[in-house]
Amino acid sequence: MSLTYRAMLRRKYAATALLFMLLLVIVTNIYFIYIVVDEKTSKSNEPAKETTAELDRQKAQSAKEHQNQNFQNKDGHKMTRKYYKHQNASIIAAQQILLLTQKLPSHYLELNEQHREILHRIFYDLTPSSELSSSDVKQLTDQWVTNEEIVPESAPLLGSVLKSICNSKILKARSGRGLGTQLKILLTLEGNMTAIFKPQWYPREQIIEGPVYAGKDRHNAEIAAFHLGLILGFRKIPLAVGRKINLHREVMPVADHELLETFHQEGNNTCFDGICAYCGPHDPICAKQDILEGSLILWLPNKVKLRKIRHPWQRVYKDGKRAKWEADEKFCDYVKSQDIRKIGGLTTLLDLVDASIFDFLIDNGDRHHFEIFEKQRSTMIVMLDNGKSFGNPAIDHIDILAPLYQCCILRRTTYERLLLYTGGTLSIALEKSLQWSHISPVLTDKHLLALDRRLKIVLGAISLCLQKRDENHLPPVLL
Repeated sequence: MSLTYRAMLRRKYAATALLFMLLLVIVTNIYFIYIVVDEKTSKSNEPAKETTAELDRQKAQSAKEHQNQNFQNKDGHKMTRKYYKHQNASIIAAQQILLLTQKLPSHYLELNEQHREILHRIFYDLTPSSELSSSDVKQLTDQWVTNEEIVPESAPLLGSVLKSICNSKILKARSGRGLGTQLKILLTLEGNMTAIFKPQWYPREQIIEGPVYAGKDRHNAEIAAFHLGLILGFRKIPLAVGRKINLHREVMPVADHELLETFHQEGNNTCFDGICAYCGPHDPICAKQDILEGSLILWLPNKVKLRKIRHPWQRVYKDGKRAKWEADEKFCDYVKSQDIRKIGGLTTLLDLVDASIFDFLIDNGDRHHFEIFEKQRSTMIVMLDNGKSFGNPAIDHIDILAPLYQCCILRRTTYERLLLYTGGTLSIALEKSLQWSHISPVLTDKHLLALDRRLKIVLGAISLCLQKRDENHLPPVLL
């Protein structure tokens, strides 16, 4: 082999090796670029963790985009740009409240030891003390319901009643047609007691994304709302317990034909889709084999007839449209002169403010109607249907508090009860109370801690009202 030929081979091998190295470098760079891009894409797809202030900023930006448009309200009246010059009223109020929340007086932040006495009484009542027959439970719970409350302030047999409801035999089961839009079963228990069963759709830790009214009813929210009502003195919430029901043994044998027709098997699991506005074979609820967890809500006595009334602060439920109360910071003046005066006047308005505080704490932005006793002197608002609560513990929908910060009126008893649970004790109180539930733990730690944060925001809203009163030389905010 000549020297020239060898030299040519060396150059050929060198060129081949160089080409191979070049290809290796290119492939390596492409791979690392892919990894970096993929990592950034993954991070961008993670759930956003915006603060409430950032969410409000986005809402404000969205509102500006609609400022030059005409919208129609539920009555068909056009709301022009002139009307919408105040469309950011709820957003501005939220920003003011958040600012004041950061500057709360020290007594709004300190732990108040006086709450222990109230909790001691509540926990004493929640402790089962005797065995009650179904007829005794029916008679007792009927007596409890008055024009002012569903559960009395002192109810030493409450724990025994809840235990009995949880264990009562189911005599009849039928669809919850006409009882809202979502899936539920209407049950008749021993003692001729009527109860609504709401099934479990989500695991405890699932976060409900989207607007405040998104998702299906949360069964555990009904139980948590009942216990929080006891703690805060809002005893206008029907009794609710957690219960695990054997569908095959307890429900199907006593179900009416209409409900029974919706049952079927999916593998080893018993499923049904019920009958309601949003029910259908496309979206059944399935038990774990035959066992389905849910909440059992005791219905009111037969003597009580409810009247449903549209909530003045009802949401529009449509993107790009806003309710009048979201636009007009003086909307409460309209409510006082029109709607509320026809129902119960100041008492009903104070009930609506109480309900707004309660709903904000539990994150229930879906109270589009409220119920009062029909043909009764009392106009007490019954806090029914709390299933759309405890959806996202990381977000605070401050506009739920609109009745409070727009009317700037509040019962002194409500104010004093709120102050009992400052310093992070509200979450602890509810957690301890829920230990009596038959499906404990009812709430995650994140939902419990959100209560303490939201209580501070409620106090911030009260501070805003006090500030308005001082600036305008008006009477004290509290009654």
